[in-house]
Amino acid sequence: MGTELKKLTMLDGLEQRETELLADVACSESIGQLNHLLQELSKPPLNGVHLNDSGNTEQLVTIAVLGPPLESMPICLQGAQQSRGNILMVLEPSWLERRQVNHNEEGNPVNTQRLFIRRAVSFDGGGVALLEDFVPPRKVTYLAKLSHVDRVGLENAYASLLAPGLECALGPCHALNKLTSNTLHWHSLLTRDSELANPRSITFATARCAEAQKVASETSAQGCQSASCTLPLLEPKVDLSPINVQQSRQMRNSSRRRYRARGGRAPDRQHPSFLQTAERCAGGQEQRRGLEQGCYVPPETRLSWWRSLCRAFSRSFRNLTRCRRRTPPGWTPLRGPDCLKLWRHSERTGWTAALRRARLRRSGRSDVENARELPVERLGFKVRALVARAPWGEPEIVALLAVSGSLARPIRFRGSSAVDLDAVLQAWGASDAAREDIRTAVSSTAERLARLILDSETSLKDVQKGGAGCQTDFLGVDMLVAPAAAAHQAVRVFVIKVLPDWRCCRNLLTPSVSLSKSASLWVANMVSRSQDCLLRGKRILILGAGGYTKRFIWEHTRKLGLRVVLAHEDASHFARELVETFIVVPGMEFHSPELDRQHAARIVEALEERRLTVDGCLTVWEEHGPLAGLVNNLLGTRGNSYEAQALAKSKFRTLEALMRATGERPYGPPTSAFASKIYRLPDEAALVRAWEDLEGRPAMLKPEHGSASTGVYLAKTLEEARAKYKEIPLSLTGSPIGRAFGCDLLLMEYIEGPSHEVGIIMFDGQLVAALLYDVGPCRKPYFNETSAACPSGLQDGVQESLRQAAARICRALGLNHGVFSVELKSTRTGLKLIEVNGRQGGYYIQDWMRRVYGVDLLKANMLTAFGIRPHIHTLPQPRTHLVGRMIYSGLHGAAFGNGSCSVELLTRLHREGVADLFQQDPDLVPSEEFEEPFANIAVPGATRAAAKAHMEALWRMLGFEALDSKPCPYYLSLF
Repeated sequence: MGTELKKLTMLDGLEQRETELLADVACSESIGQLNHLLQELSKPPLNGVHLNDSGNTEQLVTIAVLGPPLESMPICLQGAQQSRGNILMVLEPSWLERRQVNHNEEGNPVNTQRLFIRRAVSFDGGGVALLEDFVPPRKVTYLAKLSHVDRVGLENAYASLLAPGLECALGPCHALNKLTSNTLHWHSLLTRDSELANPRSITFATARCAEAQKVASETSAQGCQSASCTLPLLEPKVDLSPINVQQSRQMRNSSRRRYRARGGRAPDRQHPSFLQTAERCAGGQEQRRGLEQGCYVPPETRLSWWRSLCRAFSRSFRNLTRCRRRTPPGWTPLRGPDCLKLWRHSERTGWTAALRRARLRRSGRSDVENARELPVERLGFKVRALVARAPWGEPEIVALLAVSGSLARPIRFRGSSAVDLDAVLQAWGASDAAREDIRTAVSSTAERLARLILDSETSLKDVQKGGAGCQTDFLGVDMLVAPAAAAHQAVRVFVIKVLPDWRCCRNLLTPSVSLSKSASLWVANMVSRSQDCLLRGKRILILGAGGYTKRFIWEHTRKLGLRVVLAHEDASHFARELVETFIVVPGMEFHSPELDRQHAARIVEALEERRLTVDGCLTVWEEHGPLAGLVNNLLGTRGNSYEAQALAKSKFRTLEALMRATGERPYGPPTSAFASKIYRLPDEAALVRAWEDLEGRPAMLKPEHGSASTGVYLAKTLEEARAKYKEIPLSLTGSPIGRAFGCDLLLMEYIEGPSHEVGIIMFDGQLVAALLYDVGPCRKPYFNETSAACPSGLQDGVQESLRQAAARICRALGLNHGVFSVELKSTRTGLKLIEVNGRQGGYYIQDWMRRVYGVDLLKANMLTAFGIRPHIHTLPQPRTHLVGRMIYSGLHGAAFGNGSCSVELLTRLHREGVADLFQQDPDLVPSEEFEEPFANIAVPGATRAAAKAHMEALWRMLGFEALDSKPCPYYLSLF
C-alpha cells in the first residue's frame, strides 16, 4: 500500500513538473509571438520585467485579458487609451492566482473565490509594452478569455482557474461561446423576428435539440423562408454503438492517410450510412429515435468544406445512406454533436457581379473581340458585422467588414484580407444610395440578431452560462447580401453564422478598421462591468429618501448589488421596504448649523448601535447637502466638507464666494466673471435700496435656499416687487424649503439669454465628465421650466467653455468630489451662473443622460462616494436626440379631464417606445401659484430637427396645444 502511495506521489510530482515545463515553453513562445506582432504594428519590443509595488488595489479597475497576443492586442491597445494601466495582457494561466475567500470585510462567512494577477503585460498610450510583476498581486475585476483551444498539458490549469465561483465579472466562457455559435440555437431565435429572413436549407437535428420540431412548426406558421419536412431514414447495417474521442481521432487520421496515399482521390469503399454517422456524432442509440422522427429545415445558406470522416453526403435527396469522401459542389455537412446539418447552396444567393479576367490584348484584334473571349468569373462577397455590448447593455455595431472572392469556392474571412464594407461596395460600383441601403440592412439585421442572443442569456441558468458572472460582450455575425424580391425592399440580408469573441476579435486589427471606434465600446463595457464588481456588496448611507421622483434610486441600487442604509425623518416612507436598513431621525427635515450637528451625531450613533460599517455616504436631496458633509467628516468617508455644501445651498453665498475666489488658474476668466449682482433682503427697506442700485431694471425675487424655481418671480416694477416680497414667504411657509431653511428672499438682477444645464462629475478636484443639455424659454413671471433638449446644440467651443466654467465654479466652492448640477446662461457679455445644486440633477436627468450619453449618473455618484474614480466613456456621437416638454396640472389638467390625454395613454406611449415619460407625481395635484411639473414627456429622434417635429405633433395629439398661452413651436424655438 505504501509503495503504491509513493508511486502515485511521484506521478503527481512528474505531472506537476511537466505542466510547469510546458508553461515555461508556452510562455517563451507567447512572448516571441507578442514581439513579432509588435514589430508588425511598428511598436517597440517588450521591455524586461519590472517590479510594480502597487500597494492596495482593492479599489482599482483591473481587467485581465487571457489569450494569445493576436486576440488580446486590440483590447490592450485601446484600453491603454481609455483606462491606462488597468487593462493587462495575461499570456499564461500561471500568471494568475486563485484564492478562496471564507469571510468578507465584516467577518461574515462567505463562499467565493477571487482572482489575482502576479505577472502581466501592460501598455502605455503610445503602445509601448512592459512586462510587470505585481507585488502584492493585483485583484482582478474582469476576466476575458480570448482563446478556444487550450494547449496540450495546460487544460487542467485553465479548468481550475476558470472554475465557477469567481467573484469578478467574466466574459463568455466555453459553454456560452458554444451556445452562441450553435447554429440551431440562433436559428430558433431568428424565427421570433419575422423580418429576419434567410435562404432555405436542409438540417438534420438530433433529439438533443428538443425545440427543433417546435421551431419548425412555428416557422411554417409564420410563413418565413424555412419549412419542415420528413425524409425516410434507412436502417443502418452496422453496429451503432457510440465511439469515443480517441477512436474517432484514429479513424480520422487513418482516413486522411489513405486519402493522401491515393493522391487526393475519394476512397473506393463506401463509408457508413448517414444514420450511423449521425448516431456516432450525437451519442448512440438514444439519439436514433430522435432522427427517425424527421428533420428540421431552417433558413440558412452556407458553402463550406470540412475534411472529416463521414461528413459529406450525396447530392440526391432519395438516397442519404451513401456517404462519399469528396463533398459535392454546393454541399457541406454540419459538424458537432448537438445538431447535424446538410446545407444546400444556391448560386443566386449573394451579391454577385460578372467580372472578366485581365489578359494581354492580342495584336491585330479589337478590344471587343478580346473581351468576348475572356472567361467570366462569378464573384461574391461576404459581410461580417462586429457587435459589442455597450455599457448601457444594448448591442451596437462597431465595424462592418467584407471579403470578396470567386463563388466557385468558399469565401472565408480566415486567410483573406478583410476591408471595410464601403470600400468593397465602392470597388463594385455601387451607388451612394445602394451603399447606404446595404449598410442599413446589414446593421439592422446584425443588431436585431445580437439583441435576441443577448436577451436569451438572461433566461439561462448559471450552470448553462458557465458561471454567475459570464455573459457575451462581443460577437461577430457573418451575412450574405442579395437583391430583394419585394419592391419595397432594397436588398435582403441572410445570416450565415454567429462567431464568438475569440474568433473575430483579431478583425479589429484590420488596417481599414479604426481601432478607437471598433474596440472602444467593448473596452468601455469591460470597465463598466469592472466598476459593477467593485460596487457589489458595499454598504452606502443615503441621507433623505426624497419624494416620488427619487423612486428610481432604490431599484437601481438593488441592481448594482449595494446594501443601502437610509436615514429619513418619516418612519412610514415607502422606501423603508426597499432598503436593507432604515434609520428614523426625527426632525431631520429642519436645518441649521446646530440642528445639522445634532442630526449627524444621531445618525452615527444609530450606526454604532446596529454595528454597521458603511463604505460611503451621500445624499440626492438638496436640503441634506450640508448634513452629508458633517456625516462624512464623522465617519471618515469621502465627500465634500460642510462649508462647501453650505456655500452651494445658499444662492447668496455662492455668488459671494465666486467674487472672492483666489488661487485661480492662469488661463480663462476669473470666477467673478460668472457672478451677477445679488442682494439679501432682511426687510422692505433693503429691497428698495437694492432696486435703486439696479437702476430700476427688472429683477428676480428668489428664496436664498430654494430649488426647482419654487418661489422665483420676475418683478418689472418696484411696486410689484414689494407686493411679491410679502406674498412669497406666505406661499413657502408649508413647503419643504420653508420648513428646512426658512423663507429668506434675495433680489438678483435679471439675466437674459438661453439657459444650459451641466451635469458634472468631479473626483478629487478633477473634472471627470460634464454632460450638457439646453433649456427652453420659461413660463414667466414664475420661471417654470417648459422644455428641454439633449444633447446641447451649441458649437463645440461653446460647450467646452461651459464645461470648464462649471468645473471652475465647483472648485471655487469646494465641491471637489461627487456629481453636481450647474445652471448657466449664455449672455452677450459671457457666461453667467444661475445656481449650483450640490447634488445630482433631479427629475428626468438620470434617464436622459443614460439615454443620450450612455452615462449612469447615480452609479458615478456611488463610485465617488466610495473613493473610486468613475471611468466615463465619451461617445463620438450621441445615441439619440431628445426634445421634451413639461406637463403642469394647473395648465394642462383640462386635457386629462376632456379625455384627449390620460396617465394610461402616456404610460402606453412610454412602454411602446414612442415617447419617454418621467412622472414626477403619481396623480394630478391641485394647482398652486408656484407649482412643480406633474410629468415630463420627451420624444427621441435621429436628429434634433426630427425629435422637435415629433414633439410638436405629439403635443397637438395629446390636446395640450390649445391650453398653452403660446404655441408649442415658441417653447421649442431655442432648439
